[in-house]
Amino acid sequence: MPFVKPCIFPSDIHDAAVRLAKETTAELMNNQSGDAQAQAYGECLRKSTPLGWTLVFIPESDDGFGGTLTDVASIAEAMSEAAIPYPVMEMLLAPAMLARADPSKRLLSMLRDQEGVHLTGSSFGTTVQASFGGTERAVWPFGEYADTLLAMHSDANGSACVTLVPRGSCTAVAVAQRLDGASVSLLKAEQPTLSRCERIVLNQPYAEMVIELQAAQCLFASVSQVVTMGRMVQETRDYLATRQQFGTKLIKHEALMHRLVDIYVKYELCRASVFEHVSRGETGDRASLLRNRLYVQQCAREAAHEVIQLHGGMGMTTDLLAGRLARLTLAMEFAGGDRHCLVQGLAPTT
Repeated sequence: MPFVKPCIFPSDIHDAAVRLAKETTAELMNNQSGDAQAQAYGECLRKSTPLGWTLVFIPESDDGFGGTLTDVASIAEAMSEAAIPYPVMEMLLAPAMLARADPSKRLLSMLRDQEGVHLTGSSFGTTVQASFGGTERAVWPFGEYADTLLAMHSDANGSACVTLVPRGSCTAVAVAQRLDGASVSLLKAEQPTLSRCERIVLNQPYAEMVIELQAAQCLFASVSQVVTMGRMVQETRDYLATRQQFGTKLIKHEALMHRLVDIYVKYELCRASVFEHVSRGETGDRASLLRNRLYVQQCAREAAHEVIQLHGGMGMTTDLLAGRLARLTLAMEFAGGDRHCLVQGLAPTT
């Protein structure tokens, strides 16, 4: 029987996200050069801003949509199912979380005005070495999608601060392309530039904000990987049902079907676990979230490897959706921390 991945997080936003994802997918498949791919991804993010996605997680009392984690997850589902590395966490969820802790409402006004903002990697701990009070320069990884970087750091009192760094004031050190096709730049801004940038002090300790953002990143990385797992099962089943070898369809080989069923079982287990965490409306218990992330991370990697094997050489290309899904799955493995970082977070502290 055919398998079609069901919608895990249905919402009104999901339908609009699916339409945008289909438009982007068509552009990606028509021209697969590196520059064209990067341009298609950037155009996808620019089109998403007028849809009001930046206000999804803002309360209605602040003129937002008053959406829940499920609404944000529906956007992530639509994009991940089409193998589009849309930075839901960096552009939608994290800025909204910072805006809630901003007493000046400056970040909220930026989101209302649909200004492109992007949270830098400094919010997640060790990827950035930057000093905002000394003479060091700040260097951070950053996607080529936003006009303003939200660089989060700590002040002398331990409170979380956000420095608004205009993208135009940064110098590109290097530009690279991730495994899933997303463009990433290494930018630097010298201390004189940072000292002139607008700084906002949040009413939440830096350590608490980092933990909260890390938890959200882990949750939405799992959402993306579960969605890609389900779609990979669908694409692989269809491929085996049509591909023939020596006059026999591949789906007739029990060994191949057993391997596909193993992926499907892991997908269903991961789907139930992630759905439970998102449905709570909050990231919840950190230990439970990290254990869930570890399991999804491992299952998604195994699924990606199996799908590539079952497709043969075609599984290594971007001509098929399955190949691009596998690439996105592997790229998302490091979002929120690799398995060593997650295990360390589960270790008891003394």
